[in-house]
Amino acid sequence: MNLNRMAFLSRYAHVEYREDIAAYYHSLGMRPVFLSKIVADVLNRLTENNTLHDLVQSVTDAELRQDVLDAILLLIENKILIPDPSFDDEVIQYFRSKIPEPYIQVAFFVLTDACNFNCKYCFIEHDRVKNNFAPVNMSWETAQEGLDYFSQLIAEDSEKFNERKAIQFYGGEPLLRFDIMKKLLERISEYKEQNKLPADNLEITCITNGALLTDEIVNTLKKYDVGITISIDGDEAATINRCDHNNNEVYPEIMRGIDLCKKHGAKLALSITLTEESLADEDAVLEMLDKIKPDRVGFNTLISGSHFQVSDDYHIRASNFVLRAFDYIRTSGVTYEDNFVRKVSSFAEASVCVYDCGAVGGNQVIIMPDGDVGLCEGFIGERKFLASHVFDKKFDPKKSELYQEWGGRMPLKMDACQNCIALGICGGGCLVGSYKNKGSIWELNEKHCYHIKNSTSWLIWDTYNNFNQNQRTAAI
Repeated sequence: MNLNRMAFLSRYAHVEYREDIAAYYHSLGMRPVFLSKIVADVLNRLTENNTLHDLVQSVTDAELRQDVLDAILLLIENKILIPDPSFDDEVIQYFRSKIPEPYIQVAFFVLTDACNFNCKYCFIEHDRVKNNFAPVNMSWETAQEGLDYFSQLIAEDSEKFNERKAIQFYGGEPLLRFDIMKKLLERISEYKEQNKLPADNLEITCITNGALLTDEIVNTLKKYDVGITISIDGDEAATINRCDHNNNEVYPEIMRGIDLCKKHGAKLALSITLTEESLADEDAVLEMLDKIKPDRVGFNTLISGSHFQVSDDYHIRASNFVLRAFDYIRTSGVTYEDNFVRKVSSFAEASVCVYDCGAVGGNQVIIMPDGDVGLCEGFIGERKFLASHVFDKKFDPKKSELYQEWGGRMPLKMDACQNCIALGICGGGCLVGSYKNKGSIWELNEKHCYHIKNSTSWLIWDTYNNFNQNQRTAAI
């Protein structure tokens, strides 16, 4: 290695300190390097006016000099120290060149935008009522056209056809239209046999509040290998914000649905909305998971607005709980299905998460009850960001202005995100909060920014804590 050269700290490099350890981290390389603070103090003396050789020779202690030299090699290997600032331009251009074109992989079938619940924090129902939109139920004709629409879109790239695809029954409450769902499941089976849908790589999910589940419905969903995701907020005390249209609490109905899934051995996931009440007793939420033992679990944070407010520090407490829950759940045998698991995978594999949302990636269509096709399920109540209709057989997401606009809203492409420690694992988060709180998908959602930075720091130090002693010694 030639030490008679200048070296620069990459603009994508970040340094965090804990006690006597410094963690050097490249936000796109995502391989943390842990050094002793003594070595880090020497590296901090590197300026544009001296070379690596000058820096190494400035250390009089032979053992420390070797440690500094070893650290330099590690930092160069991980692109944290670079030969020229222009090297960073090549790095970001490389990652931007790998961003794929839109290709549909997921279809949300919104069988109805009506719901048997009237949860206090539900912005979808609030938006529908606010805009005086009457509930719409999907007809069988629209459902058939929607399935044809989806199968046509995924067939446009034969090389990707057999990659993982997903169909999600959504609402409103989709079980209000179980008759349509059942017929769609029969048609989906036929399409798999006819090679219109992937036979072995199609995941089907019903996202429900669970109250309308019956033995017949659960067995039907199990027959077609449909995963059942039930929404809940925690234990009974935490679920007081879920109610019916008469303002009655619905926790017993939710638990009855969960028990039916367990009774019949259906694939069960819990989608837990973190409310103020959930966070007031975190242990109760984790104890509930121990009791129910779902196959999968995910956590959702609230989007506050004019109809529902959260405390100023809600996002901090929610973020800390998500990290605590992940640490707890990863040893329990439950699959952690939350968006956070994508961050963990991205970090562990040192693979940049280009987008965190199928809408931004141009990977999904939202088939509305009337056949309109949207981009984001968060705008069902407002009926915004519509791109097409199931009868529009010429729709091409790669040429859609709406898909192109959302596709530009990736951290890799945004100037405001370039200096962020979480650039590699962020993916941009959910844009619903940006739009609802600031009126534009292009505005940063500071609450998401806090969570993803907090998560990145947690992952870095979790890596350090899980090193064995030999690895630790080698790393520092």
